[in-house]
Amino acid sequence: MMALLIEHKRAVHLLFIMVLLGGYLSLIQLGREELPEPEDDYEGVLVTSVWAGASPDEVDRQLARPIHSAIKGMAGVKEVDSESREGFLRLRVRFDRDMPDPAGLIRDISQRINQIT
Repeated sequence: MMALLIEHKRAVHLLFIMVLLGGYLSLIQLGREELPEPEDDYEGVLVTSVWAGASPDEVDRQLARPIHSAIKGMAGVKEVDSESREGFLRLRVRFDRDMPDPAGLIRDISQRINQIT
């Protein structure tokens, strides 16, 4: 096989150039965004927690429910939903669209979560 490639150097070079050209043309046509626009209908924060070895029920009972209770009644919070898996919690907090200070709300959420024992 190698002897065949060595004998037909021009064919190998031509094939190599075709592959490079094809890759370059594909790259040019590839759509990309440097800073994608955030979804218009979502403004909020994602809270994750890892608890190695905990069952989904333990994660829900001892992490998700207390965090959910602490955050749900806050001004500016529109919706709170959570997903408990084995050793993992993902909690999404959606803000009201007319929230004047999202950074302040994120700080308040962080403080409430840190107060949970």
